Amino acid sequence: MSKEQIVRIARQVLADEIDPLEACRAIVRSQDGLSDTERDDPDLTTLLAIESETDDLPMGRVRELWIERP
Repeated sequence: MSKEQIVRIARQVLADEIDPLEACRAIVRSQDGLSDTERDDPDLTTLLAIESETDDLPMGRVRELWIERP
């Protein structure tokens, strides 16, 4: 993933077009195109920590099935 793609995802979060947790997961999964220096960015390290701590939370369609309805 390029820096431009990460910026695009961040803008989608700000425009409420994508869930922040889904965006975090997408960025963490797609760091392969970044250099080692770019991967050491504190912001990406934070996203990795968030993804690691929430990887067991359901997302997307699965999450909809977990929501309790009155």
